[in-house]
Amino acid sequence: MKHTLIGICLLTGLLTAIGCTTKDGQTATERDVVYDEDCPAIYEARLIKPSHNYKKLDWDSYAVYGDVPIVSSIKHTGNPTDKMTIWRTKEATFLAIVMRLGWVRSFFSYSDSIYLRDCDTGEKYPIIEVVNFPFNQDFFIEGVPGDHIYMLLKFQPLPESTRYIDYYEPYVTQDYALEYNKLSIAALEANHHIITPVKRKIVY
Repeated sequence: MKHTLIGICLLTGLLTAIGCTTKDGQTATERDVVYDEDCPAIYEARLIKPSHNYKKLDWDSYAVYGDVPIVSSIKHTGNPTDKMTIWRTKEATFLAIVMRLGWVRSFFSYSDSIYLRDCDTGEKYPIIEVVNFPFNQDFFIEGVPGDHIYMLLKFQPLPESTRYIDYYEPYVTQDYALEYNKLSIAALEANHHIITPVKRKIVY
């Protein structure tokens, strides 16, 4: 019995020392920290025109997509987390980024070198997929200028203990990158509502 009590005390101390963090930012044991039960709803964009003999400088060779769900506009405070939200499951991490369409046909491109980095450990978690869309090619999305949509990026799963991440997105054909630093997991997880689909309001 004495050895059993000592073992329980040592185990309790070890779990506390791990320093995991819950979604509300409170320190907890590993048993208290949980992944999201499922990923966000995956929409299916309509492929209007496939890419044909793709060339960077030939817009007619770009793939064209449409019927992407629209969401509410985002009130920006200057913090990147205003327009981002995250789901963490045991299988993958999903990061949604809300953006505004500037044209009837807006072009996008995503590198397969995008990654998330755990701020505490420096470990990198590479992208697996841009849901619906290709890597390393420009493509168009058709829509109404001013509408807000979101891109859903799938990454290797983050550990449950991750508290802050860096987002690193190198441009496909350029020597520079977009980078957001020390994004709070708790803040990102609290933003699931930002990708709730809405109906377009038509004013006559």
